[in-house]
Amino acid sequence: MKSAGHKTSPQLLARAIRKLRHRYRDRLDRCQREFSPAAVHGLRIATRRLLALSDLLELVAARKSTHKLRRLLKQRLDAFDDLRDNQVQQKFLAEFVAAAPDAKAIERWLRRRERKLIQHLGSDVKALRPGRIERVLKRTERELAQLSDREAGTLTPKVSRALHNSFTKVINLGRLARADRVRTIHRLRIAFKHHRYLCELARPLWPPLAKVDLKAMHRLQTLLGEVQDCEVMLAGIRSAVGKEALAPATARRMKQQVVHRREHRIKTALAKLNGLRNFAPGP
Repeated sequence: MKSAGHKTSPQLLARAIRKLRHRYRDRLDRCQREFSPAAVHGLRIATRRLLALSDLLELVAARKSTHKLRRLLKQRLDAFDDLRDNQVQQKFLAEFVAAAPDAKAIERWLRRRERKLIQHLGSDVKALRPGRIERVLKRTERELAQLSDREAGTLTPKVSRALHNSFTKVINLGRLARADRVRTIHRLRIAFKHHRYLCELARPLWPPLAKVDLKAMHRLQTLLGEVQDCEVMLAGIRSAVGKEALAPATARRMKQQVVHRREHRIKTALAKLNGLRNFAPGP
């Protein structure tokens, strides 16, 4: 992929790494002080941003430590999945309780489950240390500062390659997205979210990204996320019925409403996919 005359500054990349490193540490500190939904959300986003960075670093500084960094970040992110699903289900449920008083049973069940998850995860988060992540990122910052002019010139095609690899994956998954296979939309959502974070990170490094509408990317990501939230709620309904925390008749009514919402969100999301090319990272 030709760079079209654009040059990536090692100093700007080092600054971006430092910014994300500090942000992750701050979000982790906050989450360890107060294990609130807002603190957990902030830590998850900071972790996702570092995951996007790790993809770039695998091209810029290919070595085992960058691969290990990605695996570590992925493990830390996956640990929050059950809690995040529980919170999505509670948010959904708030709309049903008023119309279906017998749904209060699942509301109580979800809150009990949330308390257990918070107790377990809270202890795990307090035990986390940013040391391993900091060491890899600081080392990369130092190496960037020491690059010669000739070595610095190799950064541009690497940044370009990372962006275009990410965008190509989004386009390919967009072609595969189907209304009758919600899993295909979920895979697209994950890839698109990752691409958005990578674009945010690389924007100071890659001038053509100035033309990409990051707010529009966020809106599409939110829409794709709403489809997945419906899937999470349907899974919660099935679990609640299995645990006898929800009457089958109430479950059927709730399921019908969630499926109706999911179909509407899918239709809207698939219509928006025609504009995916607008998020191309440039030449």
